[in-house]
Amino acid sequence: MNGLSSYFVWLDRSKESVAVDAKSYEGKAILGDLVDTADVVVRNLGPGAAARLGLSAADLHAKGPGKIVLNMTGWGSTGP
Repeated sequence: MNGLSSYFVWLDRSKESVAVDAKSYEGKAILGDLVDTADVVVRNLGPGAAARLGLSAADLHAKGPGKIVLNMTGWGSTGP
């Protein structure tokens, strides 16, 4: 469809993306605004990174107890 995969067009219609440097002041502010308004937060970070960025499950639940927090990682949460 207009040079795009029809599968992509059907499933990703109206989705928007943004790249944010979560370590910069501006990035933290943007990320904070997004997290505050989100019902679900999906994280893909290495062990301990979410806590260092203030995005641990406890931090996010403090902002909204009903917020769903999902952690997907290829590194696992424990180990060397």
